[in-house]
Amino acid sequence: MDNRLVCLEGTLTFDEEIRYQTVNVISFRTGQQITVNRDRLPPERTFAEHISRQIDNAEKVFYQFNLVQMEEVNEGNVFDNTIQVVYSFLSGSGTGQRVWQVTFSCLHSKNELINFTSLYPDEQSMKNEIGRLQHCVSSFILNKGL
Repeated sequence: MDNRLVCLEGTLTFDEEIRYQTVNVISFRTGQQITVNRDRLPPERTFAEHISRQIDNAEKVFYQFNLVQMEEVNEGNVFDNTIQVVYSFLSGSGTGQRVWQVTFSCLHSKNELINFTSLYPDEQSMKNEIGRLQHCVSSFILNKGL
């Protein structure tokens, strides 16, 4: 039974089996942040179904959610399949600022994903800084055996 989490700062032990996910945050001088997180496909879902379910969940949570783009972008990267999702939403209830989020969700094995995500304060910032996020996908090198 896997019930221990070992991280740089210490160790946690639980009475039940756990599965943990790591999140990495990359910060740039401009203020842009990119998060890298891992996910697993549920056994009964395809990759596209999983992404669609995530979008449905976001639409329920975010104010004035607007899906701008969802497309496969499989050229020039090492992943088996990559879907880019772009959407915008209001950062607060009704009076918030419209922000933009871009995620590249990358399938790198039968059921394991790596997501590269960045949140932008406006559409122009997204257009100016999306290159860093695209760089994550196009220059990622998978460890052998994963």
